[in-house]
Amino acid sequence: MRGKLAKWTLLVMTVPLLGGCWDRIEIDQRGFVVGVAVDLPEEVKETQGSKKSDRRLQGTFQFVIPAGMKSGDSSSQNGGGKAYFNMNSVESSLPSISGNLAQKTSRTPYFEHLKIIVVSSKVAAKEGAFPEVLDYFLRDNEMRRNVKILIADGRASDMLKVKVYNEKYPVAYLESTVKNSIKSNYMLPESRIGDVHEYFMRKESYPIQLVKTSELGIVLSGAAIIEGTGNRLVGFMSGKETQGLNFIRNWVEGGSIEVEYDRQMVVFEVERTRRKMSAQMEAEGRVAFKIAIQAEGTLGKSTGMLDVNDENVVRKLESRLEKEIVNIVNQSVQVAQHKFKLDPLGLGAYLYQNRYPLWKRVMRDWERGSCLFCKAKVDVDAEVTIRRIGNINKNER
Repeated sequence: MRGKLAKWTLLVMTVPLLGGCWDRIEIDQRGFVVGVAVDLPEEVKETQGSKKSDRRLQGTFQFVIPAGMKSGDSSSQNGGGKAYFNMNSVESSLPSISGNLAQKTSRTPYFEHLKIIVVSSKVAAKEGAFPEVLDYFLRDNEMRRNVKILIADGRASDMLKVKVYNEKYPVAYLESTVKNSIKSNYMLPESRIGDVHEYFMRKESYPIQLVKTSELGIVLSGAAIIEGTGNRLVGFMSGKETQGLNFIRNWVEGGSIEVEYDRQMVVFEVERTRRKMSAQMEAEGRVAFKIAIQAEGTLGKSTGMLDVNDENVVRKLESRLEKEIVNIVNQSVQVAQHKFKLDPLGLGAYLYQNRYPLWKRVMRDWERGSCLFCKAKVDVDAEVTIRRIGNINKNER
């Protein structure tokens, strides 16, 4: 009895010593990291960049300054009310970079509000480097899986230095721009680190949003193509080729298609699309896909002397747009099959999800070996419907 009483007494006495928030850091002591850029060190020459022996990376972190965020002037970044600052370090790994920066700033780097990760094309193309970057952020317990990830055509750190006019800091500008796929089908929908992780686990080749600097800031157009087995960048798709990829993967959210009709340029504003796909194995062992694309929208540009109230004119316009969509998609298929010899189009993913018995027969040689993807037959059909013709006044001849 006395032994039990002694044990309970000891337990009660230790309760005040147990701190429930022993690792708590006050909010005013946190350094809120909103963006990270990963490059090869500047002193590493391009010829050395692909060498596996040099594992060093340069990490640039963008911290926000809460007091600067209250300023009404978005150009305050150059004045006393600065809304952000960048810090960088060169180390052999991202944990070492984070630890090094923690020694140089009065605020502990905190990633729960991270919005953007930008990886340079040289890092993404280097053997083993891109998986290392992904691994660090995926394992961090402060990380959210909806963080956007971009590949930079050039130095990634330059994206965190662009001058902004209608945002408080460069990462906010980047974050807003990556969502503009509803207005342009030359760019991919936003690439989230959680989605990239799923591609990585399935060893599936995939596209990531591509960004580069311009005179006025940044440009998001085209796609970076990542090879699934080694998780390494192999090249870029142009904006036009990315447009076709978006149609194939049913990622078109808006944007426009421009065609020439009757010696005039006509712009078709896409409002909604639908893609249907089927696949079967042909007698000669080749997989044959049929892709049907339906697009609805309006005419967005002045149509000059075209009488768009004439049903025959509308039907011919629709036919011309259908041929353009088929050409765009076929161009993307050709680039994937013959230039990259990889499947960022999601055809293999379709087989895995919808025709698994067929996928089991071809999966080993889909991108490797005899490259059944490269030999796959892809037939494309498009159907375009132009809506709200009555909103356009009949032009006088």
